[in-house]
Amino acid sequence: MTKDSGTAGKRFSLTIRADAGSTMFETDVDHMHQAFQRLIDWSIDEVGQDVCGVISGPNGFYANHRIRASPDFGWIEGKVI
Repeated sequence: MTKDSGTAGKRFSLTIRADAGSTMFETDVDHMHQAFQRLIDWSIDEVGQDVCGVISGPNGFYANHRIRASPDFGWIEGKVI
């Protein structure tokens, strides 16, 4: 067993998908705040279309954020389940 395999279930995952379903960005991080920071960083330069960002993690954590293509920062609507 490698060192990382024991912690794989404790990591957070971020997936950003276009409305058409294609995956635009995926990453795994150690901490929840890193996943949200990567979502924000990615969205600043890349949002030319409406997308959905999903963050999942240990203990059933799940957050689904709708990012709308907009020139201002009123674009994020969040729903944490």
